[in-house]
Order: sequence, then C-alpha cells, then structure tokens
Amino acid sequence: MMKLYYLQGKRRYMTKRINKKHPKIDKQIYPSDINPLYYQLPDSEILTIYERYTKGATDRFLILIEQQQKHRHEMEKIALEQTIKQGIRGQNCGLLLTFTSLFIALVLGLNGHNWLASIIGSGTVTTILIIYVLNRNPQSYIK
Repeated sequence: MMKLYYLQGKRRYMTKRINKKHPKIDKQIYPSDINPLYYQLPDSEILTIYERYTKGATDRFLILIEQQQKHRHEMEKIALEQTIKQGIRGQNCGLLLTFTSLFIALVLGLNGHNWLASIIGSGTVTTILIIYVLNRNPQSYIK
C-alpha cells in the first residue's frame, strides 16, 4: 500500500509505505531545507502511524529528542567554556610576550643600541595593536 502526501507548507512530498508491522517512510530531502529542529521531531502523521503499530513509540521519540537536545546543550556549554578559557590563555601569553619584548627593548636602549631597541619596541606594539584590531572585527579585514 503506497500513498503520496503533501507536507504542510513545503514543496515536498512524502511517500508512505506500510509493510506488515512497521511503516517505512521515505522523504525527499533538498539541501535548501536544512533545519535541524524540523528533522528532530517527526510529523504528526508519522507519529500516529508508529503509535498505532508500536504502543509508546511517541513517548520514546519525545524522550529521545529531549535527551538529544540536553546533550547538545551540554556540549555547546562545554565548547563555550573552553573557547573562553582559550581566549584568556591567549591574552595572558600575548601580555607576557609583549612585556618581555618591551623589557628587552628597554635594556637595549639603555645600553646604547637605540635603533635595535626602537625596531623591537615599535614592532611589538604594532603587532599587538594589529592583533587586537583584527580580533575585534576579523570579517572586514580577512576575506
């Protein structure tokens, strides 16, 4: 038995084939219709078919979707925390390198190597300023 259904508001069709105990459902998927929330929850028609053949299938689908969403939120939280820690670590290393190179420039300047001290000092300050400007708005500079 094969039926063709028009999905709500979408320009796609769903074919539904029912074999003996469990229905087999085939959907056409277009690359432009990528929406993770849409694919998480099956259509109400599909849920009613599964519920008719397997009691409690709807509850299992919903529990599975809730667990998946909880897992995704936990992973996003961990990724965000690690990104923040990485940024703080990078800033601390940059600050340490800046102070070290400025200290070296100061020592060279006091010992009579003015040109070398000015090159190291100005290069360090220029590099740090460029890094901070690019870090604030990277899309306008990097293409």
